[in-house]
Amino acid sequence: MVKRGVCAAAALSLVVAGTGRSAPSIAGSVPVPVADAVVIDPGVEVRAGAAGTYSAVQTSTHVAEGDGVRTDATGFAEIAYLDGSRTRLDVNTEFDVVALVDDAGVSSTRTSMGIGRTWHRVESLGEAGGGFSVETSQATATVTGTAFAIECVSDAECSYGVIEGSLELTLPDGTVIDLAAPSVVNVVNGVADVVTPVPYDGVFGDPWLVDNAVRDVAAGFADPATIYQPYGSAYASMAGTFHVTGTITDQRCDSLCLEGPAVGDSIDYSFTFDSGDFDGSSHTFTADSEQACGFDDDGDGAIDRETGRLATSDVHTLTPTAVEVRTGIPQVTAFTGTLTTTWSVASGECFEGQFLGQTVTAAITGSR
Repeated sequence: MVKRGVCAAAALSLVVAGTGRSAPSIAGSVPVPVADAVVIDPGVEVRAGAAGTYSAVQTSTHVAEGDGVRTDATGFAEIAYLDGSRTRLDVNTEFDVVALVDDAGVSSTRTSMGIGRTWHRVESLGEAGGGFSVETSQATATVTGTAFAIECVSDAECSYGVIEGSLELTLPDGTVIDLAAPSVVNVVNGVADVVTPVPYDGVFGDPWLVDNAVRDVAAGFADPATIYQPYGSAYASMAGTFHVTGTITDQRCDSLCLEGPAVGDSIDYSFTFDSGDFDGSSHTFTADSEQACGFDDDGDGAIDRETGRLATSDVHTLTPTAVEVRTGIPQVTAFTGTLTTTWSVASGECFEGQFLGQTVTAAITGSR
């Protein structure tokens, strides 16, 4: 999902509703506050006006048109808008409030963003119209009541991840991409990569995004479990240890077969899953290892003369079938799938050169 990082020289527009007349102002008057800049972790500075200089702040500070907020390598800041929406700045992020438009009490805020990463939680606007738009160097993202994050590692590359609701991305050439939650897309030099679905672990495996979710709940937004439950069991968390049982269904050897279970034999083991690939319905976890092969001259079970290296690759392809919310996390509690284990010679030779490779496949189920 959107990882911790920095976002370069990107213009950011937060349009919370339609177009309209500019907020009333009088030359020389005090700028009208449009939000509060809140210090979460020290290392936050605020600039008054486009021509002002940055000064460190320790507490909540009003921000108005033309003001800027930035964080250093340790800072963490929140922009709290008058309608209840939130933008939070990760480390090394710069964010400006450029202009405010107000039409019959419905406001539009346009901002710009420099290096950094941001998280946005937008109040649902219902039938009030308008939206929340983020203009970056790579695309303009428009939403209506959603949770999303943007990261740009340079002015030529940005990623956009939507966790709740939808995100409409308009690329510089006019191409429009509809990004439905939960998914992420990377845009490089104005060209979008493939849209990728994002399971729970792909988002909330990131401590910074977890922190944002906790703060959102305190601000009255839905918690992560509530957000992810409608997406179904496939998107729930796979992280953790499962008890796995199964039956070997196929075995293929290039020449010599290693000793072990045969087709029809049962297997029973525990396995801890962390991060893997996800295609929107199934998860793939790959674990690779390597060990010595050779001769046990004294019969003690240890190799005395190494002749080569044996590589092992275990590939679990799993489809979740049941989910429960445990400790506030939607967790997969059961799955079906396959385990494919492949042995190959990584270097040298094994078993006097007679072993060339072997693949064993098992149908498995898991639970926890």
